[in-house]
Amino acid sequence: MYVKLSPKSRRPYRRTLCSAVLVCVCITGVANHGAADTSITVNLPPSAAARQLAHQLAKADMQRKSAQHQDRLTRYSSPPSRGSEQRNIIVGKLGEIVAAAVIHREARWNSRTICSATAGTYVAIKQQSGSWDGILMEDGTIGWLQDANIQHMDGSAVLAQTPLLALDSAAKNKDVFPHGTSPLFNSSPYKLMQIAYGFLGVPYEWGGNTHQGIDCSGFVKRVFAALGYELPRTADEQIDVGVPVLPEDLRCGDRLYFELSRDGSRVKHTGIYLGNGYFIHSSVTRHGVAISNLATPIWRNLFVCARR
Repeated sequence: MYVKLSPKSRRPYRRTLCSAVLVCVCITGVANHGAADTSITVNLPPSAAARQLAHQLAKADMQRKSAQHQDRLTRYSSPPSRGSEQRNIIVGKLGEIVAAAVIHREARWNSRTICSATAGTYVAIKQQSGSWDGILMEDGTIGWLQDANIQHMDGSAVLAQTPLLALDSAAKNKDVFPHGTSPLFNSSPYKLMQIAYGFLGVPYEWGGNTHQGIDCSGFVKRVFAALGYELPRTADEQIDVGVPVLPEDLRCGDRLYFELSRDGSRVKHTGIYLGNGYFIHSSVTRHGVAISNLATPIWRNLFVCARR
């Protein structure tokens, strides 16, 4: 059954029909652009959920790239030497000394001896040369002993945290002492280290100045004097010689000063920086000339300043 419509009443229907045709044409045109007849592309603004997901994916990708970068630094770069950042790194293969042995500076019998090692001591094996194993010493250098004295723990590794420096953040404000305007020491630090190592094990003696007994400032004075650099006798006087060095700029051969007096007018202890966070000094608590780590709480808190 059909109903006759007037021209006026037909207008809304005509507009509706035209709109429907227009929509169909537009959709069909987009669909023909696609890879299949049934695909339709609609460009709409992303929803809040989509934006959140994109943000999370971007953040995860950034974290992954950062972790990869840190991993490359850990495995292939030198360990950092400043600040308080710490990172685990593999320093060597685990071994146990099974018989008392003498540790040498080089992989040969006639090289200088460093110290003796007792059975049951665990060590990090860094290198091997013939029948000799190179083990990591406390100051970061390599000592050598016969392979027969070490049991290798296959599949085990020794981890360490670096850097070894974590000095008191207020240390820069403690250096109010007089100082020189030019560096005292400008020779090879390796020669200086060799001379300093020659005193390892010498007992502490207040006022001492020989290989039979020596105190902290006497030790520093003797080491530098061996290379022609004269220093005053006491730590409080030695601090006046050389230029100041910030904790993050320390290098081998710099002199370190510790422990303020009660009135804060002088320092009471000194040592020589070896690098990688270690220093050598004649210590009452270590009963003589020994190597210590600046990251340990006692030395971190007692550190006052450094001179070069």
